[in-house]
Amino acid sequence: MKLQVALDCHTTEEALDILSKVGDIVDIAEIGSVGTFEGFSASREVRKKYPDLEILNDLKIHDGGYSGAKAAYENGANYVTVLGNVDDITILEAVRAGREFGIKIIADMIGCKNLYERLK
Repeated sequence: MKLQVALDCHTTEEALDILSKVGDIVDIAEIGSVGTFEGFSASREVRKKYPDLEILNDLKIHDGGYSGAKAAYENGANYVTVLGNVDDITILEAVRAGREFGIKIIADMIGCKNLYERLK
């Protein structure tokens, strides 16, 4: 089991402040809202200061599965999210990038009306 902290704040500084308090006890830093506000620079800064911490970019990819997953990998992420309710090709392309680059793809099932059917 891994412990994850969601960095749903507005600035990289806020995210790093949170990590200064819990970075030694968590396994995964989820770059959430801070990634929305500041882009991949937040991931790069976290990677620089915490090189052994796993990083999850909560991009909720909805288009461009391959390029989104590749960009997350190139900016230091170990994991990236893709929305579960998008076209199959988006998910399949994210998975292809995951296999190619070694980044783990997580399907975020938010907004899925028929969760069971979609998971199949």
